[in-house]
Amino acid sequence: MSSKSRKYLHRLFILSVVAKGLDGVLESIAGVIVFSTSRLDLKNLVIMLTAPELGEDPTDLVANFMRHVVSGLTSNTKYFVAAYLLVNGLVKTAVAAGLISGRNWVFRPVLALLAIFITYQLFRFTNTHSLILLGFTCLDLLVLLFIWAEYRARLVVV
Repeated sequence: MSSKSRKYLHRLFILSVVAKGLDGVLESIAGVIVFSTSRLDLKNLVIMLTAPELGEDPTDLVANFMRHVVSGLTSNTKYFVAAYLLVNGLVKTAVAAGLISGRNWVFRPVLALLAIFITYQLFRFTNTHSLILLGFTCLDLLVLLFIWAEYRARLVVV
C-alpha cells in the first residue's frame, strides 16, 4: 500500500472513530434525558422539535415517526430506551477513547465487539426489514473496515 493510501485510510479511521465517540456522548446524554424526563415532557419536547418540519412538510417520515414512537411510550419502554442509550453510548465512547489512545491490544476486542454488533443488526434486519437499520449497519461495517486497516498497518510497523 502506498504512503498516500495509508495516510488516507488513517484519516478515515480517525474520522470514523471520532464520529463514533461523539455519537456515544450524544447517546449517553439522550439516555440521561430520557431517564430523567416524564413521558408527557418527552412527548411535548418531540412535538416542539418536530412542529417546524411538519409545518413545512406534513408527510415528513422522520418527524412523524418520532411522534408515533413517543406517543406509544410506556414506562417500561421509556426505561429500556434510557438504559439502552446510556449503556450503548458509554460503550461507544470507551471504544473510541481506547482506539484513539493507540494501544494495539484494544483493536482485537473492538473488532470482535463490532462484528458481533453488526451480526445482531443483520439478524434484526431479517425481522424488521428496516432500511434505516440496514444503512446504519453498512456504516458500522465501513467503520469496522477502517479499524481493521488501521490495525493491519500497525502490525506491519511493529
